Amino acid sequence: MNKKITRGLATGLIMLTSMGVAFGAGTQFEIKATMDSGVKIMYKDKAQKLVDVNGEIKDPIMYKGTTYIPIRSVADIFGVSVDWDNDNRKVLLEDNVTLSLEKDSLETIMESVYSRIKEKPMMLANTVITDENSKYYLGLESLKGAEALASEPMIGSIAHSVVLLRAPEGSNIEVLKKEIKEKVDPRKWVCVGVEREKVIVDNIGNLIIMIIDGANPTELHEGFLKLK
Repeated sequence: MNKKITRGLATGLIMLTSMGVAFGAGTQFEIKATMDSGVKIMYKDKAQKLVDVNGEIKDPIMYKGTTYIPIRSVADIFGVSVDWDNDNRKVLLEDNVTLSLEKDSLETIMESVYSRIKEKPMMLANTVITDENSKYYLGLESLKGAEALASEPMIGSIAHSVVLLRAPEGSNIEVLKKEIKEKVDPRKWVCVGVEREKVIVDNIGNLIIMIIDGANPTELHEGFLKLK
C-alpha cells in the first residue's frame, strides 16, 4: 500500500479511536461542526465519492479547522476492509489484497505468505529453482515443467526454507507432495535442521508449499492457507 495512503488511514484511525475512547469513558459531548460538500477526495487522478455501507453520500465535516472524513468510506476507496469491534470499541483495518494463485508471480505470493506472520526471519533471499538446483531445495531430480521459488536465509546456520512450486495443469499433486516430503533434506544446513516429520508440504490447487522451519512452521503454514 502507498505510504501516503497508509499514513492517511492511520491518522483517520487515530481520530476515530480517540473519539471512541471518549465515548467509552462516558464523556460523550455534542460539537458544532460544518459539513463541507466542496472537499474533493482524489485517488489515482479521479474524484471519489464518500459513501456509507448503504451507498449514501457522506460529506466531510469541518471542526476547529480540521477536516474529518469517514474512515470506512476512505478505506473502501483504497480497497481496505473495515470492521468494528464493539466490545473493545476499536476499528479494525486490514489490507484487502486479492491474489491469483494461478497468475501472480511466486515472488508476490511468497511476500504475501510472510506478511501474515508476526515476525519474519532476518536476511532472507529468494532463489529461482531450476532443474539444476531442484534436488537441493526440494529433493526432486527435476521440476518436470513446474516453476518454483525458494526463500532461505543468507546465513546458513538457520534452519529455514520456504518453497513455492506451481505445478503444471494435470499434475498429480498428491504424488508430488509425497515425493517432496520423502526426499527433501531437512538437515542440509551445518549443525541445524528439523526432523522429517516436521516438514510441512501442503497445497492450494496446483500451488504447493514446502516449509522447513525450526521456530514456527505452523504460523507460516496458516499464512499460506489464508491465501485461499
